[in-house]
Amino acid sequence: MQSAALERAVWFCCSVRRLLERGFVKRWQQLYWPKPLDCEGGGRGALQLNLSDVQGVFLVLFVALIGGSLVFFTELLLCHCVAIRDYFLPDAVRDALMPPAVKDALEAERRAKLELANVHAVS
Repeated sequence: MQSAALERAVWFCCSVRRLLERGFVKRWQQLYWPKPLDCEGGGRGALQLNLSDVQGVFLVLFVALIGGSLVFFTELLLCHCVAIRDYFLPDAVRDALMPPAVKDALEAERRAKLELANVHAVS
């Protein structure tokens, strides 16, 4: 398998070398590559950019900054509200708002702690 890959690589290198030696690459450069700018002559030179030329980039940056900040502060507010709710709500209301799967998991954890405490108390 490796010899087949090696043969293809050698064939490709030889093919590129033949194209270079026969002048095809130089001809393709003359036909399709852009002409180099003449700095001494009448070339256009470098164009000066204004702020209005790149205002789209700043708009995208501003929109991304506002969107990210909005998501960050929304998440911060929601986590803070949940923490406050859990701290100040009475246990009966907190249990009523809790999903059944979470209730079952907390009950199983409480039972495991009681069994562990009983085992340590006996021994």
